[in-house]
This record gives sequence, structure tokens and C-alpha cells, in this order.
Amino acid sequence: MKKHWKIKPFWTSLFVLLVIYSCNKPDFNKIAGGTLNTDLAAPIGYSTFGVYDVLASNDSNDLVVINPIDGELALKYNGEIGSFDAKSVLSFPNHNETFHLNNSNLGLSNSIGFNGSVASSNAEYVTFPMSSGIILNTVNVKSGTMAINVNTTLKHNITVNLTFLDTKINNQPIQKVINLNYNGSTPVSNNTIIDLTGTICDFTANGTGTNRLRLIVDATVNGTGQSIIGNENFDIDVNFTDLDFTNATGYFGQQSVNALKDTIELKIFNNASTGVFGLTNPKLNFKIDNSFGIPIELNINNLKTINPVSNVTVNLNNSNLNNITINPSPGFGQKSTTTITELDKNNTPGMNSIVSSTPKNLFYDVDIQTNPNGNTGPLNFIESTSKLTVFADLDLPLEGYAYGFQMKDTLPFGMSNSPEEIQSVLIRINSTNGFPISFSANVSFLDSNDVKLFDVFTSPETVLKAAPVNSSGRVTKSVNKITDIEIPKSKINQLDNVKKIVVIGTAATTEPQLTNVKIYDNYKLTLKLGVKVVLKKDF
Repeated sequence: MKKHWKIKPFWTSLFVLLVIYSCNKPDFNKIAGGTLNTDLAAPIGYSTFGVYDVLASNDSNDLVVINPIDGELALKYNGEIGSFDAKSVLSFPNHNETFHLNNSNLGLSNSIGFNGSVASSNAEYVTFPMSSGIILNTVNVKSGTMAINVNTTLKHNITVNLTFLDTKINNQPIQKVINLNYNGSTPVSNNTIIDLTGTICDFTANGTGTNRLRLIVDATVNGTGQSIIGNENFDIDVNFTDLDFTNATGYFGQQSVNALKDTIELKIFNNASTGVFGLTNPKLNFKIDNSFGIPIELNINNLKTINPVSNVTVNLNNSNLNNITINPSPGFGQKSTTTITELDKNNTPGMNSIVSSTPKNLFYDVDIQTNPNGNTGPLNFIESTSKLTVFADLDLPLEGYAYGFQMKDTLPFGMSNSPEEIQSVLIRINSTNGFPISFSANVSFLDSNDVKLFDVFTSPETVLKAAPVNSSGRVTKSVNKITDIEIPKSKINQLDNVKKIVVIGTAATTEPQLTNVKIYDNYKLTLKLGVKVVLKKDF
């Protein structure tokens, strides 16, 4: 699972807008009085941007107000980070069991010619080989079949009445009558299939055993005049297939469920390549929902941050992540919820490193054990829909610092108009910045071979000056900055060969470095854009 936070490519869009505008032919029909004026100056844009315009991704739900009183903002990740379901704890193997009854069990003795009728009754048990120390009590069967095959080498007619005392539907034991009629050759066999959907099974054999079901075999042998020599076979084969449950009770053992492992990828600035960026007050919460009627112990292990570029790892150690007691569900259709003490910079060393550079991965694994104290009662219960789910809630208040933080983006470029009538273009950016973030940038124009043709600036230009902050990190006033971008004829003539635009910018928070700044929902950035086009006099 991965969750990304992104900065909208606002700066890139701004410069592209300026360049594209400067490449358009002026509309001579709009020149006042129809008189040609070689100097044409006009405003081309005015807008005010809030925090959601500047910082939010395509879905602004990533950016939330965490303090409704003062409007402090945070990036937020919350969601399911791992789970295991009912079949991880309880599943039924296909099971086959064969019962061998000899002539004595059937009440028969050797005879040269047997014409009588003998009835017998035998008690048997179907025993399920459950793993992991599971002891079944009751199972409400959701689906599955029981295939029965009876065969014999006795040369007589046999009526078999099978009663599964502990497998009931509508509170009545399942019964099946199977007839074996001798027709001159042996063995004689007959089979049937029973749909177990909706049955309720008592695997205690009415309190007399463990993981077994009682079977009563009533058989009546009617003689055909053939002999009984004593070595005949009489076998009942019972085969349970594809058993699934709606719910079950019992003791489901001390099982160590396979660890849940995952990585949360934090890409707060998706295009960042260098620099230092720190959010200094992260908060991490875990919540566990449990709809199993089973006591569970959970450990969140190896919680750490990993910088995949430098491979630097920082462990996040907190004793609250170990031996977490997860209470069982209080009843069918219900769940228990367990929360873990919030992890923050005060109780978890290394928390401040969760976001200290990008990209950053947050790694963890989860170990789970059922019935950590053993079979101490009461009965466990489970439903087919039972699930244990671990949720993470990561709040990253926009509080911290950044410097040398470089962003780069590349966009395709193509001209549809000729720049031959234009002598030069002067673009003015008038910014009023209410964010505690400065931004310096340059724009490079490349040909189809990625060879740079020219830059907009001779060196990176500060387009925005960071607003000052008070001791708590909040902006005290907005800062105005005017930036002029001049594109002379020599550069305009090269626009026909431009195929790509590369924008490289460096951001930093309010000086000095490591000054702690905060972002609030009332911060604004106002931009006024103007253009002055000087036309050739001799076209």
C-alpha cells in the first residue's frame, strides 16, 4: 500500500503560462484608434491563491485543518495498513474416514445357506484432524458436502440406516437409508451425497469427545440363501469436502498468524531532488478493530523510516507497540476497538525523522498471536466475516523548516505561431506572499536533443520572498516582491526550436535556517502578472 502527498505544479504552470502568452501574436484589431503602437503593455493575470491551491494534491482531502480554533494545517494519512480474516484462523481440511464392520459387528455367524434376517446397531465417530490446537465446539455450516459410499462382499441384501446424531438441520439429526441388494456378484456398493448447507454440528459429540461427530450405523441383513464364510467385508466411507462455516465456537489455539508487512511511501514533494525538509511535530496513532471472539496479542515491530536514496534507517522505538492486548469481540456481529497511545516526538525517539527529507518510507510489520494465555475460557467464537484490522493515522502538522529544497519538472513545448513580429517581451510578476516560504527559480528552454538553447534568467531569481514569522512560527505580515523577466529578440527567435521547458526551483522557509514555521488555512499568495510587448517597426 502506498500513499502519496504532492505539491501541485503551480510554479511550472506559472512559467509556462508566461512563455506561451509571450509567443502569441498580438491582436492588432484591439489597438485603440486603429493606429499601430509598437509598445503594447497590458495586465495578463491577477489571482489570489490559498493553501489548498498551493499545497493540496488533486484530492484536497490530503490537507486538513487539525486545529479548528486557529486553523493550523496538516497533511494526513489514515487507512487500513493490514488485516487478517477468519480463514487465517479456522479452516476445514477435506476429510475422509472409513469404518470397517466385520460379521460379528453385524450380528452374523458363518452359515452354509443363510435365509434369516439379522439387525445390528453400531456406534462410530467421525474425528476431524484439526491443527494448531483447535478444539471445536459448535459449527454452523455455510456450505460443503458429505459423500457416503457403502460396499460389501456379503452375498445378501442389506438395508443401512445412517444417523449423524451431532449433525443436525432444523434441529433434527441427518439420516440416510442406503440399500445394498445382492444381484449375483460382489462387491455390492451404493453411494449418496448430502448437502451440509445450513447444518449445525456439535463437535463435542454431546460432551463426550473432542473434534468428533457421532454416527449410528443400523444395519439389517436379509438372507438370500447364500453362505456366510466369515471373511466378508462391510465398509462405510464418509468424505467431507469443501466445508465452510457461517460461525463457530470452541478454542482456536495459540496461533501465530503470519506477520503483516507494508511500507507507507511519503512523497510530500513529488519532484524534490535535494535539500533538507523537516516536519517537526508528527503524530502517529494505531487503532485495531477485532470482530473475532478471541483474545489476541499484537506487536508492531520494526517501525522505522527508510530513506531509499541514502539508505539511512531510523528506528522508532516505543514500548506501547509491544504486547498489545486486543480484547475479543463482545458478541456475534460486533467488534472491539483498541487504541494505542499516540506516538509523538516526546515519547518516541526518532519521530522527528519521519519527514526529514524526501522520498521517505515508513516501514513496519505486525505479529499476531491468538489466545496468548492459552485455553482459559470462555469459549472463543468466530464468524466467516470476522476480521482483525490495523489502522494507522499519521498526522503531519505543517510545522517545521526547509532549505536547499530543489524541485524540477520538465514539460513539452511547441509553437503554433511565428514570433517574427515581436522585438522583445517584458513580463512582470508582482507577488504578495503570505506564506513563510521563499522560492527561487530558473526556466531553461531545450531543443529536441535536450540541448539548452537559453535560460529565462542569467541566474536563479527569487520570485517569492518568505514572509516573516513570530516566535510561534506564524506569519506576521505578507511580503511584496516585483520580478521582471525580459525575453529579447535573440531568444524569441529560438522559440521555434524549443521542444522542452525545464523548470528548476529552490524553496526555503523563512530565514535563518531551522526557523520553525507553521502553515495556517488563512495564508494567501497574490500574483499580478503583466506583459509589455515591443513590436518590430519594420515588419
